[in-house]
Amino acid sequence: PRGEQKPSFFAQFPKAEYLLGHAKQIFPLSLIFVGMITFNNLCLKWVEVSFYNVARSLTIVFNVFLSRVFLGIPTSFKTMLCLVVVIV
Repeated sequence: PRGEQKPSFFAQFPKAEYLLGHAKQIFPLSLIFVGMITFNNLCLKWVEVSFYNVARSLTIVFNVFLSRVFLGIPTSFKTMLCLVVVIV
């Protein structure tokens, strides 16, 4: 019918809610993200692009290594194979 109004585009999304407890848990991660963006830009300003690319690719290696050391997450053979490709 003509008189019906289409629902808003935003009606398909759940209403946003802010939980202080969750915000406190996520805040350190937000700080790390802001620091990462800041240091990436500083790195590009002060070092050569080739060194930046090497350092950026090694973050994957350190991520897997530190996940194993601190969190005890085992690394699959496929992941190790991919790391060899990144390192070589």
